[in-house]
Amino acid sequence: MFYSQENIKKLTTGYNSVEETHQDLVSKYTLFFDTQEYPNYVYNGLLRRMSTLKRCIQNTYMLCPLNQAEGPSDKTLTDITINLQAFSFNTYGCIDNLAWIWVTETQFESKRKHEVSLFNKKIQRKLSEEFREYLNSERLTKWKENLEQFRHSLAHRMPPYIPPFCLTPKKAEDYKKRTNERADFKSNINQTQSENFKPFIVADSETDPPMIQFHAQILADWNTILDLSERLLEELRSKKNQ
Repeated sequence: MFYSQENIKKLTTGYNSVEETHQDLVSKYTLFFDTQEYPNYVYNGLLRRMSTLKRCIQNTYMLCPLNQAEGPSDKTLTDITINLQAFSFNTYGCIDNLAWIWVTETQFESKRKHEVSLFNKKIQRKLSEEFREYLNSERLTKWKENLEQFRHSLAHRMPPYIPPFCLTPKKAEDYKKRTNERADFKSNINQTQSENFKPFIVADSETDPPMIQFHAQILADWNTILDLSERLLEELRSKKNQ
């Protein structure tokens, strides 16, 4: 088992909060916007993506339980990878949807679609100082850069994948030796995979970090998107009350 009991408890607490926090966010956005004139980027964009993110988290934790003693099968690894890749794309999409919600509601005029970003200084001019500081903070800047690298690797370079097993240099030598000596080559691979699986997803060498512990990362990304969404809603409320 990869995780300690303490880490399992922390991750389980985070996982169990996903359903409630999702419902809370949907309720807040539904109450704020007139359902008869629901902005497209809210319903068909942000909220639909959030449902997808929630399901990706649920699928990942179901396919790869925190207390799993043996490594997943190759087919299961593929299914987990599919969910993590979908999660990455839609997390990135949520950021764009939030920006479009803001520019639509504030009637920000831009002739170039690539300018529509909450991290664009022109758009930030209409945001509160507190929100601007949050968007430009070191933590969020680093998070956005990591997400972009992962997304670009998936879209344009090597799609991130989950190694069937991870070995120390010593174990790698032993594995190579056993593989060369034993006739039951496939059995050796299966045994090694079962005993040495680690819940990491790996991107290419241009991504920093190149290896991510996915159970924790998807919860961190989920909470960051929730925070961004709620902060933006507060900005919209303040603008409406002006």
